[in-house]
Amino acid sequence: MKSVFLSAFSYSLCVFAIGFVLGAVRVLFLAPQAGELTAVAVELPLMLLASYLVAKPVLRHWRIPRRFGDRLAMGSLAFAILMVFEVTLSLTVFGNTLAQHLSRYGEPVAWLGLAGQMVFAAIPLILLASENG
Repeated sequence: MKSVFLSAFSYSLCVFAIGFVLGAVRVLFLAPQAGELTAVAVELPLMLLASYLVAKPVLRHWRIPRRFGDRLAMGSLAFAILMVFEVTLSLTVFGNTLAQHLSRYGEPVAWLGLAGQMVFAAIPLILLASENG
């Protein structure tokens, strides 16, 4: 179980770091020109590709078994960790309250981001299907 936690943490941290950089580019350069929703729609495939590319070596490094339960646990825990990172960033760096942060989930741009985060969580399972296929 320790390796599942460490793999989830590693996966989340790497993808969060990539997302932080891409998010800065999105907010500073793309969103002012194209709008927030379009900017997120452009960033999302890059984030999912990054998630896929990060997940493969993380799974290998932590030797996560090719079993549904292990991959589900890793993805679910990675999603929870990513959400904690996101809330922490929102509250500490951007100065939002928890209520302000949560209210963003009522906006379509946040729905798109959340859908991407759910795919991020599913990638360890998606890789399992491709490894067994």
